[in-house]
Amino acid sequence: MKRLVIMFLRNFYVLPYYFVKLMYVSVSKSYAKKYNEEEVFQFIRKITKRANRGGFVKVEYHGMENLPDKNGYVMFPNHQGLYDVLTILEVHPHPFTVVMKKELMNIPLLKNIFLALKALEIDREDIKQSMQVIMEMA
Repeated sequence: MKRLVIMFLRNFYVLPYYFVKLMYVSVSKSYAKKYNEEEVFQFIRKITKRANRGGFVKVEYHGMENLPDKNGYVMFPNHQGLYDVLTILEVHPHPFTVVMKKELMNIPLLKNIFLALKALEIDREDIKQSMQVIMEMA
């Protein structure tokens, strides 16, 4: 929680701009026609890098050379918190999407980031819906 407050305070002067643009990127249909997936991804990365720097978070990564260039792949982060997407966003070179638990759609900023990434929500209590999401991602 302390890091979140530090991130907020260190980025306070640019938050209104990024917040408004993120709202526009995540819900506007005209934006989707104007900008491609790569440009939206780079904008989200820019926000993520700024937030990480603001919270004095340094992301170290290894093994990027092992990721395949073709045919895609699935990543399964072994997370203990909700920060894994932000770390992957900072270092991953290509656009990607995520599967998230539906409860995260109640958190305003995360909701918009996930909408911009075209994330899929999974209801862990509804097995049928969960299988549909898994099949769609596969």
